[in-house]
Amino acid sequence: MTLPLPTGPHPTLEEIDRARRGAGDPAAKEAIAHMALCARCTAEEYRLDAFDRAEPLSPRKADLEWARFGPPVRRMTRPSSAVSWLPRLALAAAVVLAAAAVFLVSSRRGPEPVRSVPSSKTIGPQGVLDEAPRSFPVGRRGAKVFVFDAGRSYEWTSQASTGDRVEMPESERAKLKAGVDYYWTVLSDDASNPGGETTASKRFRLR
Repeated sequence: MTLPLPTGPHPTLEEIDRARRGAGDPAAKEAIAHMALCARCTAEEYRLDAFDRAEPLSPRKADLEWARFGPPVRRMTRPSSAVSWLPRLALAAAVVLAAAAVFLVSSRRGPEPVRSVPSSKTIGPQGVLDEAPRSFPVGRRGAKVFVFDAGRSYEWTSQASTGDRVEMPESERAKLKAGVDYYWTVLSDDASNPGGETTASKRFRLR
């Protein structure tokens, strides 16, 4: 079975961000359904997640980044000692405020929910793996797993599960190549139709 291509235009970054934060309005649900079948939008979701989880810079690291990427400093014949430290002071204040904002947001907001089949509590294979996945969690009987790469040059759809996991055959594991981004998503028992329920795709890569 070949999963249908995502329909409609790609959601904007703002729409992807709202959907991944759990917004339940129709626009967010439409964005989630699109991301489940679109490798490009799934990659954007991973970038947003990595941005949110980035650690704040130390003052010394911030000074180095400012010197590397900041605007060039105009040389003055007689620089004023009172003015020379103002940019660093402003940058340090900005770093402190950013760190405080991250701390307040993270302390008030609970952990982000992981989208999955309702009865499944297992995340499943994602990230960089030492070997090809042997199985995928589906959480219930009758669900299927769809594995694909960004260019759709590789696609595999499992048989309907008889338990809470789907085993990947050795013949399919052997086809997976190192250094290639693969995505997998769980299909419900009626997801062979375009309107069938799916989960947001997860990404993995072999070393």
